[in-house]
Amino acid sequence: KEEKSTVTLSLSASNSMASVNPMGGSDGTTGPADPSVPLTVSLNFNENFDEVAGTPEKKLAFKEALRKDLAESLSIAPERLAVLNVQTGSVIVDVNILPDIDISHKQTPEVLAALMIDQVVMSQNSALGKLPTTCTIIGCTLQNRKGQLEAENAFLVEQNGSLTAAINQIDKVQKLQKSEKADRILFRWKNKGLNQCFQSWKYMCEKEALARELKEKSDMDMDGVNKELDATKRQLDSNNEQVRDQLKMIKESRQLAYEDVEKAQLEAQAAMDKAEQDKTAAQDAAREVAEKQHQLEIKLREKLRQMKLKG
Repeated sequence: KEEKSTVTLSLSASNSMASVNPMGGSDGTTGPADPSVPLTVSLNFNENFDEVAGTPEKKLAFKEALRKDLAESLSIAPERLAVLNVQTGSVIVDVNILPDIDISHKQTPEVLAALMIDQVVMSQNSALGKLPTTCTIIGCTLQNRKGQLEAENAFLVEQNGSLTAAINQIDKVQKLQKSEKADRILFRWKNKGLNQCFQSWKYMCEKEALARELKEKSDMDMDGVNKELDATKRQLDSNNEQVRDQLKMIKESRQLAYEDVEKAQLEAQAAMDKAEQDKTAAQDAAREVAEKQHQLEIKLREKLRQMKLKG
């Protein structure tokens, strides 16, 4: 591994709320990014691509190990990270830093991205440089909104390609099964008679028609799923503005609640002071009554003594 790591930080990084710099506002003033929107970071590894991710199995294992090591170095749950793409050059990985469920949490995607960049700069002196899959990172780029969308789109294209390959494999297996069934039907034709062979052939034709129908339906369902994903993404983008407004309302309500609590505390303190005064006055009145009662008892005893003397 090289002694010095290279870091590229794009200062035009933005999220889906607005074109906002993660380290400043869109108008050039300093301000935080929207904590409810993920950020995309591209990591460059000094590794051989074929050795790390040359096969689907290696790529899957590398993604999972990288996600766990990154989460450990950032002290967050692995669910906060999504490893999107693994590309050549030597090895380039796009990682999405997802927001916490509680978007008021201090560990926002912006904070975690800055922490990751700092650890890449520190190289072997950081937690990132001491873990197995992250010790060979030599570059880190914080993507802008366009780069983020391109990374996510590449990930979707890769997943779609994997799904297409699986469907093609199923088609090959079905064709092989059909070929074997045709051989069995021919055997029955020769050995068990024309009628039984005709029924078997009819059954195979019906099954082929059903398979074609299922494939067409599967293609239609896939188109529907893609459309629903696009609609959901648009809906999420439109909901971001509403979430921001709701957060603003919550902050205002919290401020009003703090003011009400402070007012209630002042009123309670005043009530306690008045109660203390009333208590003191009552104690003074009680002492006065006790003193008067004592004086009356003394006078009564004196009169009784005089009456005894006269008697």
